[in-house]
Amino acid sequence: MKPLSYILAILITLIMGVVVLYLALGVGINRISFAFWINWLLMFWAYALHRTGAVNFPEAYFRVRPFERRLYRLLGVGYFQRILRHVSVFNREIRLRGGKKDLVRLEKAMRGAEQAHAMIFAIVSGLTLYALFRGWWATAFWYFLFNMLLNGYPVMVQRFNRDRINGLLGR
Repeated sequence: MKPLSYILAILITLIMGVVVLYLALGVGINRISFAFWINWLLMFWAYALHRTGAVNFPEAYFRVRPFERRLYRLLGVGYFQRILRHVSVFNREIRLRGGKKDLVRLEKAMRGAEQAHAMIFAIVSGLTLYALFRGWWATAFWYFLFNMLLNGYPVMVQRFNRDRINGLLGR
């Protein structure tokens, strides 16, 4: 990894930190609008960070465990995926274009999207716990709801689809 990648990642993180701090001070972290916007701001941050290549989860993280298949079906990931297909304008690179030979590229792109959403999920989960400890019940609810819809389910969709792709590739 090139040092420039790490420098860019640090710079992007610092800039986003200032933007988030400005939003927190202007709106207040116990407001529904902050709970909504923090997810979107962090998506831009995670995407920019992903493009630097400075952050990579270990290979073990990306292995889908057998119990996950049943869990994702139980949680309705397939329904969420169908809804997402009709409303999503993001992640244009996560589309199958070249048939079976394009599956390797698609699987790699899905890892990047999953990693970005997983990082955001962890951060917003921390904010949710903070809101719970402060007794901001409504705020904690909104953090949780937006986090599940914008990060939790997208992580599960990526894992569910990557598992299917790896089955097709014989992995």
